Amino acid sequence: MRNTPHDIGLVISTVDDTLLTPDRTLTPRSIEAVQRLLDAGIAFTLTSSRPPRGLLPLIETLGLTAPLAALDGALIIGPDLDVIVEHRMDRSAAESAINVLGAGGFDVWVYTADEWLVSGAGGPHVDREAGTVGFRPTVVGDFGGVLGRIVKVVGVNDDRVAVVRTTAEVRRRCGSRVVVTSSQPFSVDVADPLSNTGEVAMALADAFDLPVDRVAVIGHRASDVPMFELSGASIAMGNATPTVREAARFVAPSNADEGFAAAIEQFVLGTATA
Repeated sequence: MRNTPHDIGLVISTVDDTLLTPDRTLTPRSIEAVQRLLDAGIAFTLTSSRPPRGLLPLIETLGLTAPLAALDGALIIGPDLDVIVEHRMDRSAAESAINVLGAGGFDVWVYTADEWLVSGAGGPHVDREAGTVGFRPTVVGDFGGVLGRIVKVVGVNDDRVAVVRTTAEVRRRCGSRVVVTSSQPFSVDVADPLSNTGEVAMALADAFDLPVDRVAVIGHRASDVPMFELSGASIAMGNATPTVREAARFVAPSNADEGFAAAIEQFVLGTATA
């Protein structure tokens, strides 16, 4: 008997370190796995911490035609990048987060629905991020002109102790007006409370007119656990932390070992060979 989920109608995958290899490559086997899903009548879409423009190459390569989540659910977008749902941050909370991060020595990045803004030169991680998402940010003197349109604030600092300390301070200052996570060991990510993977799973299930228990999700971060808890089938990548792996129903190989394709083949389609 196959130990696979039943009656899956939609697969939602995160992107970096899940769908993509460590060097940000989309392998032929992964492309084929997505096509096999579609051929089987199972929809496929993405959720990512990337801004919309950073998802466009994947949308085109995979031929995606349905809604996706960008910026960790701050935006639900169509494949043409048009915004369907936008969770803007509370203006005063966004300003407080920016001030706390700046005072803590963090490089501050701000996202609106269509912009990535940085103050000053933006710090050493800007080049890496620009290479990942495929475009460079706009450099501004301050963020006053966009305070009412911010969907995400990111603070970047290579001091791990500062990340922990400042995460706590942002939570203390902003309270329930924001959700604070970390998409990278060097980042503090601040967004509206509705910008979380649990909300993403429900919103995308609704977009596909499916109950959430017919959704399979694949991820690797602690912030993916809320969608694990709601979905019909949760799959953690082998490169996830032990805590994240324990939160999932299934564990795939790592993203360095074709883990995404293996997850689709074994846990969704049930076609993997021993």
